[in-house]
Amino acid sequence: MRKFLLILIFLYFGCDNPFTELEEQSSIGHYIDYMEEAWVKFEEGDYSAADSLFSTCLLTNSYEHFNSAYIGLGWTSLYLANIEISDTAIMNNYRINASMYFDSASVDINGALEEYAIDVASFQFDKDLIVGQAFELSYQAFHATINGEIPNLDTIITKTDEIIVLDSNYVFISESKFSTTVIDEINIESYLTINDIYILRAQTFIKQNDFVSANVELKRLNISGCNELDDTEYQKIIECIDSF
Repeated sequence: MRKFLLILIFLYFGCDNPFTELEEQSSIGHYIDYMEEAWVKFEEGDYSAADSLFSTCLLTNSYEHFNSAYIGLGWTSLYLANIEISDTAIMNNYRINASMYFDSASVDINGALEEYAIDVASFQFDKDLIVGQAFELSYQAFHATINGEIPNLDTIITKTDEIIVLDSNYVFISESKFSTTVIDEINIESYLTINDIYILRAQTFIKQNDFVSANVELKRLNISGCNELDDTEYQKIIECIDSF
């Protein structure tokens, strides 16, 4: 509650140089505190509050790198876009924002990894960036298709290749990013996992008419009825992929 009051006081009173006041108030813990609270709001589905808290991280001086905050803003924008599917203009705007945030998060990511490791050794934001970019690229491809343009599907495969090499057991669990929660103690069925990456890849390969590669991804999922198909069973491969 104290953090929310600080934010409200800052927004209400303002000043000629708001960054000066924030710099005086900031400590090494502020960035992490805001990040923790932002991911809690994200997990609760309050994406607007999460967006505000991630944005507040950009006003602190705890770190030189804001990569993790930009990743949070990118993911929040992706989810806000999914909520606004009835309003194409707003939805597209959120997805454009997501792309820009992920681009910002990509700058000097190795430097950010080294800096954050001092306080959060297990933080996996570099992986979350790759996965976020993969899904954002899939949205771009989708809109290119509906606009009669040729989608760049190869970028999706290249990006998902990165996460498979980096972490073949990837799980996107927002609530554990700044905690000591053990992954094995969480019900990961409700979270985005590496299987969602395999599904995205299978869908992409189908769009490229590459049934052999799509079938490889189906086998990785190991789902009964879909994991032993012949590469020439095109219709069944499509049906399996469409069932996800």
